[in-house]
Amino acid sequence: MSNLLEDEYVRQPKDIHLYFGLSYSNFLVLHRSILQSTPLDWQHRFTELMDELLDMQGREMVDRYNVSYTIQARKDNKFCKDPVPHYNRGRTRIDFNTGLAVKEAGV
Repeated sequence: MSNLLEDEYVRQPKDIHLYFGLSYSNFLVLHRSILQSTPLDWQHRFTELMDELLDMQGREMVDRYNVSYTIQARKDNKFCKDPVPHYNRGRTRIDFNTGLAVKEAGV
């Protein structure tokens, strides 16, 4: 018999349209600071998948977008200052245990 508590934390695979829920978003926005704070093996898997996606889209697709949306952070349905620091070319890291930005030694 499986432990219900353990089963709650097992992530089930989702198709992209299910991942976004009822949203009609065309774009997914990700923090580079958070991405570069993940373990290197995770970053490498992510970038490999991004390369595969670019290879799949073919030559007929647009190769670059200029996005001019305004991104506003919200917490508890209220606008707030974004707690994630700006991307700084590989130097900004987030400690996932505390949620605080940390600076790498020697950088």
